[in-house]
Amino acid sequence: MERFFLVGGIVAMALAVNAMLLPVLWQIWANREFNRRMSESHQVPEVRREPEIRPEIPKDGLIGRLIIPRLSLRAIVREGTSSSTLSLAAGHIPGTALPGARGNIAVAGHRDTLFRGLKDIQPGDVIELETFGGRLEYRVRLTDIVKPEDVGVLQPGRENELTLVTCFPFYYIGSAPYRFIVKARQVSASPITPKVWAQVSQQNAEAPVTRRNVARRMRRPPRLVPPRRKR
Repeated sequence: MERFFLVGGIVAMALAVNAMLLPVLWQIWANREFNRRMSESHQVPEVRREPEIRPEIPKDGLIGRLIIPRLSLRAIVREGTSSSTLSLAAGHIPGTALPGARGNIAVAGHRDTLFRGLKDIQPGDVIELETFGGRLEYRVRLTDIVKPEDVGVLQPGRENELTLVTCFPFYYIGSAPYRFIVKARQVSASPITPKVWAQVSQQNAEAPVTRRNVARRMRRPPRLVPPRRKR
């Protein structure tokens, strides 16, 4: 009987370590891959800015890289908030603005992995969002705590902004009852053209996130979903 419990404990510990290390190892690989693609995209000649369109980004498609320098926080951002996506990366909430477009860009992440550092974020902190076609810079305005069903935080405001979403409290055991929100105002940007987004869509097909590459046992992603647009 003691041997049974010993083996069970070792297996449980191995699964826990795997769940913690997998996002870290994947992020290391993804950041190197992102740097490589960034260097290649900079070799593409500049093109004239075209009328703004909303590109089609596939599920798990690569959006960019989120950086908060003061917190040493760095996370690759993929499209979607499924459990498989959030087990490895931060997820762009579908239906919210994309980098380079007007509106509110919303990104979700797990409080016990990539977004753990948000517990120390402060108003005035700088947030950078790097993409293959340009770099966006934001400054934190405020933080807030809301209920999971409060989707008003995803609504676009008068200014271009970035909203980060994670579960709260940070050290809560189980399914956390609230969501921690970071609101940041855009302060600078470089142009991102439709041609660049077409290149990104092509590159996304080269490195998809598959279920085989993620841990099976992960916490549920934030339940926040964007409001439907009026037609």
